[in-house]
Amino acid sequence: LDNEVPVVRRALALKCAFSHLTPTILPGELIVMGKAHYYRGSFPMPWLSEGYYMAKEDELYQAALDKGSASADEVSKFGAGGGNVTRNFGNVVSIAG
Repeated sequence: LDNEVPVVRRALALKCAFSHLTPTILPGELIVMGKAHYYRGSFPMPWLSEGYYMAKEDELYQAALDKGSASADEVSKFGAGGGNVTRNFGNVVSIAG
């Protein structure tokens, strides 16, 4: 793998990671696979997941200010487990894409 291009190395690493992931399908579950470390049954791709936050930076910051907070970090918990918040409510600002 030392002489492979980064895209091929990344693909082989993901192939290995997904081949060692044991699925857990609960009765009635719409999104299959048990929770991984912080994400549901998946491996985060930083070059994809960070793009959302960079694109929505101003909007998330303004939403945090509207909630009376000086920082978006005070109202959003990233990588703390659980499901996706798909809409704003109370003091919670949705960061789901």
